Amino acid sequence: MKQLRRLFLFCCLLSLFPRQTSTAAGETVLIYAVYYDTKISNEVDEAIALLNIHPTAVNLKGWQISDDEKTATIDTDFLLQPNEIAWLTEGASKFQAEFGFAPTFEYRDDDDATIPNLSGGAPSLTNNGDEVILLRPDLTVADAVLYENGNPADVPTGEWTGAGVFPYVVSRQISANGQIIFRRHVNGNFPDTNTATDWANSYPDPSAGRRALYPGWLETQPTYFSSGAYQQSTYTDAAPYIQVLVAPDNFYAGLLAHIQQAQHSIQVTGLTFEHPQLAMALAERIKAGVAVTVLLEGSPPGGTSEMQDWVCRHLATGQNGRELPADTLDYTGQCWLMKSDYQGSGSSASPRYKNYHAKYMLIDAGQATQKVVISTENWDTYSMPEDPKANGTKGNRGYALVTTNVAVIRHIQQLWQADFQPCTALNASGYCLSGYYDLTPWAAPDDVPPWPYLALDNTAYQASFPQPFVMPQAPATFTVLHAPEQTLGQANGILSLIERANTPGGKLYVQQLYERTYWGTSADSVTSDPNPRLAGYIEAARQGADVRILLNELLLDINGELRTVEPTPTDNNATCAYLHAIAMAENLTLQCKVKRVTADDIHAKVILSWDGAMGYVHLGSINGSEASHKLNRELAIQVSAVDLYKYMETVFLTDWAH
Repeated sequence: MKQLRRLFLFCCLLSLFPRQTSTAAGETVLIYAVYYDTKISNEVDEAIALLNIHPTAVNLKGWQISDDEKTATIDTDFLLQPNEIAWLTEGASKFQAEFGFAPTFEYRDDDDATIPNLSGGAPSLTNNGDEVILLRPDLTVADAVLYENGNPADVPTGEWTGAGVFPYVVSRQISANGQIIFRRHVNGNFPDTNTATDWANSYPDPSAGRRALYPGWLETQPTYFSSGAYQQSTYTDAAPYIQVLVAPDNFYAGLLAHIQQAQHSIQVTGLTFEHPQLAMALAERIKAGVAVTVLLEGSPPGGTSEMQDWVCRHLATGQNGRELPADTLDYTGQCWLMKSDYQGSGSSASPRYKNYHAKYMLIDAGQATQKVVISTENWDTYSMPEDPKANGTKGNRGYALVTTNVAVIRHIQQLWQADFQPCTALNASGYCLSGYYDLTPWAAPDDVPPWPYLALDNTAYQASFPQPFVMPQAPATFTVLHAPEQTLGQANGILSLIERANTPGGKLYVQQLYERTYWGTSADSVTSDPNPRLAGYIEAARQGADVRILLNELLLDINGELRTVEPTPTDNNATCAYLHAIAMAENLTLQCKVKRVTADDIHAKVILSWDGAMGYVHLGSINGSEASHKLNRELAIQVSAVDLYKYMETVFLTDWAH
């Protein structure tokens, strides 16, 4: 029956109109994304996104979408602007609960009177395979996509070749459920060969493809392309303020000074916050009228701690002991967790990101005193010990970069505003009318102890960098990177920074918590699913660069005794062994070490690149795993500046020789 319906729709009807050959140049509107196996049960929020690639606005009135069984028609005038996205969904309120914004049209449930309805039948997208066909008002085919095990015969002749688009799935990490298939782009241009390789999920390249997309990510936003958000944003500054904090040597004292200088607001993000002294410093600023908001991962590895509960309670109430202080109303700090505790009908199986892992602190954003702290470290005493340093200390090796650059701060503030939109209102059915379902305000557990922390005076490591570094004012270029949108495969991303060292006399120095030997699953390999960062390091060595990679020694503290963890095929020891074998076989200047340098972990996420004349520094929260680039919310900054590079190189070489 389906084949007969197809013949009727696309043979009989099209015989009434001149058939136009579908070409990239002639297609003013493309199918950008299809959401068919949704997080909300029963697929009540299936959706299709259209993208205008024409240089002028396109009126969508009269355009149709079909699954070859039923066809829905846009009856309303709507001008889709160049490079903008329009979403068509089964149910508007369910869509908004997941995506955080209202769709353009709905085509089955009329559950939002403000959203125009399509006429005709309502396409129903089968989870294990189907097709979506986009028709112009004259019934010529503008675009089509076949996904999973859909039948190629149900797509008009010439509109699709080969297998369908499949979601990108990695066992226990990247799920098919709730995944959106979406078109890939090359610097804002969309390949259109009518094959699965046009789609980011199925494109085999590990940096430009093998991607997933989920509701609530920036790439679903209607203005993602028209606003330029798809690009890594680069900003120049003739005389910037740049400071570097080094953990554990000077991080705590340096960060404390910035907190104490705040006059208006502080916004903090991180995986965890387990530092009571920093919490008390923030609470003092709250009493002085500074607005403090903290956004943390709701389900970090090992779960949330009693210390973090204490921190959040102290920011909200000022409570230290068993009793609330007399001035508790002066404490208005907020802790929010990104987790799925929302109990309304629109609740989802998972939050937007696998982990909310970005680590930054916006201070007085938008004010004359503004600055941003971009960190490799969680807000804890492991990296920021508050003990006196003169007799030694102990803690993770990590870094933060502080800058007052206005454009960088504005960019990161916009990222904060995109992520931090709590669900503020529900409709009668229990769906979010505004904001996201996965932001939960911290609630005090009954058993939070009054003071679950004993400060220690450690002496195992003699601090080599007792004072923060302030870069002499000189021109610098900043690039802001954030995952999961755009860290790989573009002109100013991580791989581009690595490639700058591809020259005799070049240098590439990497200091990471971990660098996976390969991506994908344990059943994969460096051939089937390579780590493109690691491939970049190897290529730089082949081009004559001095490449050194310093990774953390993986130890577990078991009853006070440090023991080596069980080896895996992709752990740091495996990565170094793989690199050593290549270096020996090809006689490369390619070295890798696994060690501890500060009597504790290497927790840094830093890449230093030198092209013979200019130095480049990558610093942020991004680890060397696939999830860090493709699933987590991460933030990093890349800076080109000779003096900054030279300082970071000095720290690296000190640790290398330690």
